[in-house]
Amino acid sequence: GFQVSRHYASPSLTRQLSTSSSLFMSVDESEAEGQPACWNPGLRKTIGAISAAGMAETAYLTYAKLFAPGGVAALCGTDGQAGGGAGCGSVLDGPYASINLFGADIPLSALGFAAYTTTAGLALLPLLSNNSDTTAVDEAELDSTNRIALLAATTALATFSSFLMSILFGVLHTTCPFCIASACLSVTLGILSWTSDITPPASKKTGAQVGLASFGATTAMALALLFNGGDYAANTNGDSFSSTLVASTAKVQKQTKDFPAPPITTHSSERSLLLAADLSRLDARMFGAYWCSHCYEQKERMGLEAMKKIPYIECSKEGLNSQNDLCKKRDVPGYPTWEINGQLFPGEQELDELEDIVKSFKN
Repeated sequence: GFQVSRHYASPSLTRQLSTSSSLFMSVDESEAEGQPACWNPGLRKTIGAISAAGMAETAYLTYAKLFAPGGVAALCGTDGQAGGGAGCGSVLDGPYASINLFGADIPLSALGFAAYTTTAGLALLPLLSNNSDTTAVDEAELDSTNRIALLAATTALATFSSFLMSILFGVLHTTCPFCIASACLSVTLGILSWTSDITPPASKKTGAQVGLASFGATTAMALALLFNGGDYAANTNGDSFSSTLVASTAKVQKQTKDFPAPPITTHSSERSLLLAADLSRLDARMFGAYWCSHCYEQKERMGLEAMKKIPYIECSKEGLNSQNDLCKKRDVPGYPTWEINGQLFPGEQELDELEDIVKSFKN
């Protein structure tokens, strides 16, 4: 037998054996894991869980606003007196609850759902990926890009939610538990991202730049929504209730009550005038709130001359000539609500629907 003493073993031979051993160990560990290494799985799962909670809340609010007649009123109660808390209805169905994009009013809750979904996807998809064909270099680049994108998404969520809280307390002077809960989720996501090692060491500068850019862009968009609403309102001749109220925000920030409803800008058709006469004979009246966009659209549909024949009852405590006690006495379920011949008909009504109601009483 031939033996080599450990005292006289070649240093190069020792390094080769050590390298070979490490290589085999690395291959074995990679095969045992069965998937590429992923940055901070625990934090990713936490961010994913918080985002999922935000998705559930914003999806529910979007459904209640778009697809459930009187959904916000059922959620919050009349003038916010039910489960949602004071001011809930005036926020979720008010002028700041949607953004006009390409001629369509998009609920902020729908945009929130999209943002939470994006954040959840960025956080969780790397945990589910198992691409054995990806090289180590590509894997590192994908990981870095994903983490920086996740930082940008959570920063945008936290920034926009902070802006909405300033609107809630500084402009509307009210509370909304659903809005506050969503803001807490968003701010928590931002804190988790900025206090963790979410950006790779080699991309710290890029991560900081992208995060600050996300903050700046979101802030600019939020300020444009608030301060540039006046220009949009002027260009649309007041056709948009939301933009009209936004345009007057600077004038009414110090006002705490006696808010007037937006003026009616349309003129009544012959059909609307005949319908108003029939409604008047049935002692019809309309319950609403100055901040309610559906109430304004109902008035616009009837027209100025027709609405002069129909009593309008202001239910908001902060509205001009408020009759909040009467609204509570009549158990008004939401805004607008028509009372015709002593019966309540909640929700915005088309002219056809109002004519059918009138015919049913005539028959």
